[in-house]
Amino acid sequence: MNLAIFGGTFDPIHKGHIRVVRAVGRAMRMDRIFVMPAGDPPHKSGLHITGAEDRLEMCRRAFTGFPKVTVSDWEINREGKSYSYNTIKAFHSLYPNDRLFFIMGSDMYLTLEKWHKIGEILKMCIPVCLTRTGDDLKALNDKASEVGGALFVKVKPIVISSTEIRQMVAEERWDDAAQYVNKDVLDYIRERGLYRSEPSAE
Repeated sequence: MNLAIFGGTFDPIHKGHIRVVRAVGRAMRMDRIFVMPAGDPPHKSGLHITGAEDRLEMCRRAFTGFPKVTVSDWEINREGKSYSYNTIKAFHSLYPNDRLFFIMGSDMYLTLEKWHKIGEILKMCIPVCLTRTGDDLKALNDKASEVGGALFVKVKPIVISSTEIRQMVAEERWDDAAQYVNKDVLDYIRERGLYRSEPSAE
């Protein structure tokens, strides 16, 4: 089977993230995609991040009705920093006979050599790199020749950041936020009173 991991802070998860899952699922004929909120992401050390259980529940609500998506609490339940290496190693051991893919943005792929134990990561999984406009393909292909290749999936971007969504919520601009956030997720944000004071992590 083809299995993919899609990790992120998801603070909050929004329609851009959902579009990524749909695009990769179609393009790569994935049998299962694990959406995995980060526990303690090392690249966001020192920033305030919404509680793990809230981010996990928002992801669950966002992917209700997606039979091939599993929202995983693996990183949240693991102590310490959420390094991709640890996650990939664990899932490689759990599913040794399946093809494992790791979904990432083009900006992440272009800095792949800085990742913790990247050599080991590339032995266990195949990177799936998201391209937004096609203009970045030369740089991505150059990087692929350095690190050993990747699969590229073009995704039409939704130009929004989680920071901007949190600001909309803080200012009670609910109609604006509704353009970018799934209704069930936005209802949860309102019920829980999340993001009423900024800042938070991206």
